[in-house]
Amino acid sequence: MAQFVNREIHTGGFPARNLPPGLLEIDLHHTDGSCTHFSQSQPSDGRSLLDNLHPDKVFHQPQIYIADENTLNVYQTSSIAWIEVVMQGFPDWHFPRSVARVENITEAEFQTVLSQLELPANSGMNIPITQVVRLELSDGKSLFHRLQGSKLTAVTDMNMALKGLLHQGSCILAQNSNGAILVNAANVRSMHFHPRSHGVSSAVPAGTWPAQKISFSSVPSADPEG
Repeated sequence: MAQFVNREIHTGGFPARNLPPGLLEIDLHHTDGSCTHFSQSQPSDGRSLLDNLHPDKVFHQPQIYIADENTLNVYQTSSIAWIEVVMQGFPDWHFPRSVARVENITEAEFQTVLSQLELPANSGMNIPITQVVRLELSDGKSLFHRLQGSKLTAVTDMNMALKGLLHQGSCILAQNSNGAILVNAANVRSMHFHPRSHGVSSAVPAGTWPAQKISFSSVPSADPEG
């Protein structure tokens, strides 16, 4: 069993941490907005933890167990919005076949990429696809991802992107600058893909409602005397 030391509880994320090879840190981001931070006491436990942490299974189990030398900590999986694995590099995990890579980015990077995105011409051929995705979580936070497809056809890109983002419908895995992020899909309130599709109006899931999002500020107020 991997041994961890419960260092402290925060209400936000943590700055970038440079860890020596073999060491891991785990941040549990809860749905109430708090964050519990664990650091390893033994570098040899890193391999043991990764061998037992599977993106396609982690949020299917009802509880998550983390133990140090004195305490067994049990967390209800439903109360966890996302997990951050802090380490050197990226774990030996594979993204679904429909995507080449999912990368966690900052909001500033998201806005920059969004302003530079151009829809490729609909050539009907296999093309590499890049989209940015904003995830709104139940803890009130937002995460931003860059989704790189692996030569998906334009007609099916959105359907494949949705399937590729989700590991067995439970976990959204993303590469971070110092490790990985695993998002509990059950605690994602909404996902917003940009661009929606690559020049093909039919490249959305079947049954999609055609409507434009508006804000309340853009809706004319009713005249109480009218």
